[in-house]
Amino acid sequence: MDALQVSDSDILFACTNSDEYHLIILPTEKCNFHCAYCYEDHSIGKMSREVVESVKLLLAKNIPSVAHLSIDWFGGEPLLGMSVIREVNGFANEFIKERGIATALRSAITTNAFLLGPDVFSELLGLGVSEYQISLDGPKEMHDKTRVQVGGGGSFDRIWSNLTQIAKIDGEFRILLRVHVTEENIGSVPKLLADIKASFGHDSRFKIFLKAIQNLGGYGAEFASAVGLDEHDFRLAQMEEELRGPNEFWHPNSICHASKFNSFIIRADGRVSKCTTALYDDINIIGRLRRDGSLDLDRDKVLAWSRGLFTMNRDILYCPLGGIHKHAGCSQCEPATS
Repeated sequence: MDALQVSDSDILFACTNSDEYHLIILPTEKCNFHCAYCYEDHSIGKMSREVVESVKLLLAKNIPSVAHLSIDWFGGEPLLGMSVIREVNGFANEFIKERGIATALRSAITTNAFLLGPDVFSELLGLGVSEYQISLDGPKEMHDKTRVQVGGGGSFDRIWSNLTQIAKIDGEFRILLRVHVTEENIGSVPKLLADIKASFGHDSRFKIFLKAIQNLGGYGAEFASAVGLDEHDFRLAQMEEELRGPNEFWHPNSICHASKFNSFIIRADGRVSKCTTALYDDINIIGRLRRDGSLDLDRDKVLAWSRGLFTMNRDILYCPLGGIHKHAGCSQCEPATS
């Protein structure tokens, strides 16, 4: 929905609705890729048994009082923590079923898809994970330059094979293909879009999101600065205009999850945050998950992230990171978890 069509009352309801609860969980912050532009340091490993149990207690405290529960999986590469996803989503489903609660569970994952073979995908579907965001950096020859495995070697062939096998699976799901565009690969992106259309153009479950790579700091800052694009570059709009069909282009929502009072990120080490981009900024460490499943939150930091609700400033609601601290805004929202 266009931001101009959303009323202030709709925004307030979406951001403060006590019938909804949204968690973005990082089962691990390690990754099997070393992408050239990545901002994460991947220093934190898999979620410990203690934190997993606390997440389950957090869910048990909140599920009975909400009509809609969203669990989104992020990383690192979340599929490296598949056992955590299996346990937590399984717990949520069983808790709802055993108690006859009317809570609706929606679950999504942002993954590089290298480990997303058909068996893993089918298991995730069974756990209620029905929304997927998967990044591609152009056709094989470009993608394999930037989305490199930690041990070396490209990743395109494996990801594409997984996608073609997944397309054969019956079921209701959505796969958002996030196509990263840089000054270096922009000339070859139309070829990838044509390949997507040829392979998945008949399947409306596959959507496309064109995203200009920008400098978000971290070890990939130098590369991102060298090849980054303005997200409003006319060439992006032109590519969208030229390729239409069932794989309609996705456009960001008007309200970032970080602006909402009912949305939290649970880091692999039990820290609580609001933004998936500013993972290493102190303003984004808003608290910690206690062992009993309660959240110990810093009130002032929470209010800083939700300040757009008090002014109804649409720019701040879209990206509350902008204006906080040294940041000018990320414009890097994660569509599958928004």
